[in-house]
Order: sequence, then structure tokens, then C-alpha cells
Amino acid sequence: KADFYVLSSGEVVPSIGYRYISESAPYIEELVKTNRIPANKKGTYFSFNKYDVVSPEKLQVPHDASIRVSFDTLQIIDDILIPNGNWGKANYLEALAKDFPEFGVGGATQAITKKEIIINDVIKLSK
Repeated sequence: KADFYVLSSGEVVPSIGYRYISESAPYIEELVKTNRIPANKKGTYFSFNKYDVVSPEKLQVPHDASIRVSFDTLQIIDDILIPNGNWGKANYLEALAKDFPEFGVGGATQAITKKEIIINDVIKLSK
């Protein structure tokens, strides 16, 4: 399997995306049952960084980020965007998490999609 896809524009997109969620998220059971992250008109955040241990400080998220969901990015390749900073409220793009130092050091890649995502696996990370 390829590690990346190349768009006709020459842009390179990693072939695997990761979404990190809290183990207490109310939708985990449904996610595991359906193997899908529903479409979200506000955008679903994900990363190209694969963390094998809990790393919410790198993602700068206000939850434990202890569940890693992986997926093939080809299914959303025409809808991958870099989000605006400050959780979409700023007028600049934030490709690497940096705007919320109160949640940690940041540095993780971040992108969004509004499309449904069919997931490959769900892993509980170690601390």
C-alpha cells in the first residue's frame, strides 16, 4: 500500500489519517458498530500523525485523546482542508496545532473534512 497519494496538482497527501477521540465520547459505541465517522458540515478534525501513546498535548485537545481511529485518506482526498486557527474562528490557516498552549505543546498536523469517513480500525492507546 502506498504511503501517500499525489494529486493532479502535484500536492502529496499521506495515505492514512488519524482521528483521536476521548474514551468517554458518547458516540464511541456507534462508531465501532458502524465503522463510520458521520459527515460533519462544520468539519471533522484529523491528523496525519500516528501516536501510539496518549498524546493530547501534541494535538492540543481538551480531552484524553486515548482512542485512535485510522482511515484511508483516498475516500476524502477531494475534501481535505487545512483548518483556520482558533478552532476555525481565525483568519489564518493552522496546519500544525499551536493556538491552544493551555492544552499542551502542540505540533501535530491537523486537517479537516466535511465528508463521512469509513474507518479501518479503532485502537485504545496506552498512557
